[in-house]
Amino acid sequence: MPARNRPALALLAALALSTAALPGCSYSSQRAVVPASTSTAVPAATTVGVDVSTSNGKLVITQDPTAGGATVSAEAKLVNQDRADRFTVEARLTDEGVLVVRPVWPDGERHNVESCSITIIAPALEAIVAKTSNGSIRLSGGIGKTDVHTSNGSIGITDRDGDTYARTSNGRIEVAGGAGALELVSSNGSISIKGTSPGSADAAYHWRASTSNGSIHLDLVEPVAGRVRASTSNGKATFSRRIGSGEPQRMVSASSIDHDLGGGAGEIVLTTSNGSIVVVSP
Repeated sequence: MPARNRPALALLAALALSTAALPGCSYSSQRAVVPASTSTAVPAATTVGVDVSTSNGKLVITQDPTAGGATVSAEAKLVNQDRADRFTVEARLTDEGVLVVRPVWPDGERHNVESCSITIIAPALEAIVAKTSNGSIRLSGGIGKTDVHTSNGSIGITDRDGDTYARTSNGRIEVAGGAGALELVSSNGSISIKGTSPGSADAAYHWRASTSNGSIHLDLVEPVAGRVRASTSNGKATFSRRIGSGEPQRMVSASSIDHDLGGGAGEIVLTTSNGSIVVVSP
């Protein structure tokens, strides 16, 4: 080995040894591999609202009329056994009937690699606020405003009545059943709306759905009294009508459509930068 390379190699070796000696810097200590789980029954009235937030984990919130009360379950992964033993979840019911759920990380902070997924089941659900940094969100049932946000993960909402705001940076959004106004935003992911209505018989559609990269598919359960506007930078926007039990008949197909469905206050606006848009109406 040339003598001129020896000092540099010696310096690299010394740095490696000093780094390995630092507490908490070993590779194994920075992996969240130790599981922790907890489950809590919350004395509650039949109907509760939910305010839940976590980091690096999925959220599942379900209405189950057969449930005897609200339950909160959490599955977490932490970097060592000591932190796993001290991990818990706060679940408290406010005077207004809102179930507030938060992970309680040991020493008041979460290590970057640690995660916590939360499942909530209640006999009846009202307004829901649900947020996670990295993980999917699934909601099912109930009546009330819905506000959900994830940085990286899909969102699925089924059979919820009430105005819905849903946003994800990377993931698809699917809404099925239920009624109310919609505002759905994804930076990278498809959006699907099926079997959903505006609400009462005299309510108007007020829906917005946008994504930067992904398709949008809207399957209406009843004709819209108003307008459907759809545009895509790379793809086609198609409006079709479903007649009887046959295949939907295409009415309009272009890079953008502005279709009047007989007047009215309703408005549906769908936009994507890269992807197709399909609207099917009775």
